[in-house]
Amino acid sequence: MKLVHLYEIEPLTVIFDARKPATLQFSYDQLSIPIGQRLAFFKFNQQEQRWALVGGMLNPNEETLTTTIQSLGRYAVMEVAKSVASNSSRILTRTLTCQPRVFSPRGNGFRSTTTISFELNEAATGTIKIYNVAGNLVQSMVYEHLFARGRNAIDWDGRDHQGEIVLTGLYIVTVTINGQTETKVVNVFG
Repeated sequence: MKLVHLYEIEPLTVIFDARKPATLQFSYDQLSIPIGQRLAFFKFNQQEQRWALVGGMLNPNEETLTTTIQSLGRYAVMEVAKSVASNSSRILTRTLTCQPRVFSPRGNGFRSTTTISFELNEAATGTIKIYNVAGNLVQSMVYEHLFARGRNAIDWDGRDHQGEIVLTGLYIVTVTINGQTETKVVNVFG
């Protein structure tokens, strides 16, 4: 592991609602990552005096690393070896979240995207899809994508597979890893 950047995120007067995860995003230069490596977030564990893998999802098009966090603390971005998919990987119980659960692709005073996040015990390939309440596929976010061990996060902008903003209503987010599917419902409004 090579330490790339170190940032401390600690509360001053900000109130952090630990019931809802916050999104942590880091911008990077794709050309600066050595071949065979990727970036991941780590959190310093004070009790054990060591860095613990948090994870994160790379978006090469936007050159960002994104994850969600449940608490503030000392975080670092490090280079790690690229992941290899495992057939025994699974989504850890109760880790699938969509924040915020209510959003507006047009803004309207609200956040324009929702962050879909979940945690894996091992690296795996998986699929994220969005359905309307009638069960029709609206958007296939990623198909057979390689997700890293730890926390992964991806934003949905409330658009369908044709790039059009979806109608106001409830939508079902599904994450499937090795045959295991977890779901969450989000509310999109215009």
